[in-house]
Amino acid sequence: MAKKNYSMKMWKQWRDFQLDEAATEKFGLKYDDEDHHVVHDSLRNMNDGVNGVGWSESWDVYGWKDQKNYKGAVKELNAAVLKIVSQYQPVIQKAKDKFEKEATNAYKIKDKIFKKWRKTDGSSQGD
Repeated sequence: MAKKNYSMKMWKQWRDFQLDEAATEKFGLKYDDEDHHVVHDSLRNMNDGVNGVGWSESWDVYGWKDQKNYKGAVKELNAAVLKIVSQYQPVIQKAKDKFEKEATNAYKIKDKIFKKWRKTDGSSQGD
């Protein structure tokens, strides 16, 4: 069993490497017209791995009589997912920028709150 787990771990590492190497990126979404799992993994990563985003692993990559048909399906899927992401990318980027600005100023909020409670407590920092 340990060998199987090791093999699976190695496969996942190889797969992650392959995804990074093969992918094209647009609107922050990675995709590859040769592999439908690239866009799936990227879509899940954009959503912090939330379950229910995208689709489950499948055997869709196997059993095609002509790989051109598979590649055509993948290319159409990528275009459809990119269309979804492109609609929300400006909103997402704006929200990320706002969050980053507010999060970098979080220390000011912390200082204000602690100062108020230190005053109530009658102590000073480091007592």
